[in-house]
Amino acid sequence: MRNTRNLVLKSSLLAVSLALYSGVYADAMMPSDGSVIPPGTPGFGISLTGLDLQPNANNLTYAIFTNPLPVDHPNWAQEEVKTTFHPAFDFGLNYMMADGVDQVHLDWLHFSSSNDASVVGDGATGSVSPPYWFGPGAQFTGAMNASSTAKFNVDNIDLVFQHFVNVDNHLQVAPFFGLSSAYLKEDLTDNYTGSANPSDPTPFNITSDNISKYKGIGPRLGLDTTYFVSQHFGVTAEMGGALLIGSQESDTTFNSCAGTGCTPQGTTLSDTSHIQMVPELDGKLGLTYQTIFNSGSKFDFEAGYMLKVYINAIDQVVPTKLVGDSFTSGTIALDSDASNISDLSLNGPYVKFNWTF
Repeated sequence: MRNTRNLVLKSSLLAVSLALYSGVYADAMMPSDGSVIPPGTPGFGISLTGLDLQPNANNLTYAIFTNPLPVDHPNWAQEEVKTTFHPAFDFGLNYMMADGVDQVHLDWLHFSSSNDASVVGDGATGSVSPPYWFGPGAQFTGAMNASSTAKFNVDNIDLVFQHFVNVDNHLQVAPFFGLSSAYLKEDLTDNYTGSANPSDPTPFNITSDNISKYKGIGPRLGLDTTYFVSQHFGVTAEMGGALLIGSQESDTTFNSCAGTGCTPQGTTLSDTSHIQMVPELDGKLGLTYQTIFNSGSKFDFEAGYMLKVYINAIDQVVPTKLVGDSFTSGTIALDSDASNISDLSLNGPYVKFNWTF
């Protein structure tokens, strides 16, 4: 990941250096009415954005660590997967019409990540249990280890029409509207291994796998604003949103066993699908550099920070109550379950290159 970041940084510096050098040949293309806003350049364009994004969701708790034991005055600490930043890309195609103020562009954002976490309970000074089975009835003197892996996948495609308006000699606004589609996936795998108590060292192993998928499409609206401080440099901000309608799937399975060399037994808790409405909100703030060559082609460089959130995009079905001490005997015996709805968000820095020819 460090090599990827260094490559993006070096490429960005090289692109900016070349653009600054070539910018001296672009002054003749600038408006003569006192405006510093570069004119629209008709033609096709291609863009590539490198991002370093961190995913977040509010359902990443995989274990409860109880300390001290016995149970007189315990402290319950939630153990959750800590997500980190991962590289992503956004590839775009655009076409500026002959009037220089209307543009159609297509963008594809792709993101994938994986993070791990683990915690150990020795049964003497601390107890580890899953988040759906803790409290006085779940504390036991046996040792148990818990681990979790959280994976996220996001593919977002936007097709929008944008109209550029010069408010004054420095400020340009560009409202846009169109369609947005998204494929969102969260895969949580939790594993619990241990023994019931010192007098019963029989090992048990329980693994749960929860997969949430969402596929939706809907209208998208937003506003892109740039304030040019000179003919080449500006500050840009964008706010947008979409209302997605599509299919939300939830699949929860358990594999459990007890004893040395045991054969895991599978249990299906949830395998459902339903229609769900997911609002999406996004924004970004950055610095931009633009230059127009005498040939008529245009180069844009932008760097900043972005945020995107999908509301109620994750559906995780989890147990809420187990039967007796079934967990430490290596089985999943459910008394009740519930649906855990979560948002999915992405945030992080980005650098964007765009060439119109």
